[in-house]
Amino acid sequence: METKQVNTLLRTHEKSGLLSQIFSLHLERDHAEPSIFPVLPRILHRDPVTDAVENLTLMYCPPDRRVTVPVRIKVVGEELSPGVKKGGYLNLIQRRVNCVGPASAIPKELELDVSSLDFGQRINMSGLNLPAEISIAGAATEHPICKLAGKASRD
Repeated sequence: METKQVNTLLRTHEKSGLLSQIFSLHLERDHAEPSIFPVLPRILHRDPVTDAVENLTLMYCPPDRRVTVPVRIKVVGEELSPGVKKGGYLNLIQRRVNCVGPASAIPKELELDVSSLDFGQRINMSGLNLPAEISIAGAATEHPICKLAGKASRD
């Protein structure tokens, strides 16, 4: 992949989104048909001063291979939350969750609906809607993902 392509993918998917998607890598060889391989980005190396992409490590990843991938959590329904309407704020404890499953079933992001949260309430890992083939890697289901905090939650 060229640097320009990687930068375009980063703008489109952000780093966490880029590292949780399978891409098709087209390899062209002299006097042979091009080969297409499914790959999963694993490590993104950047220059610490300029933030320019230096290297992207790819892993061969057939669709049925079980992988562990960090998946971004997308919060929805925050403006509908009774606690937010009363002046509270959402404290997102985890922004990503390590998901395990077949590479073809890993979602690009997980939606977390917080529209019913009031002061002091929280959502645990068990509150995530995961696809059937996907599980959370090594995490307790009662580990909190987010909590609605604010002055009224201390009363």
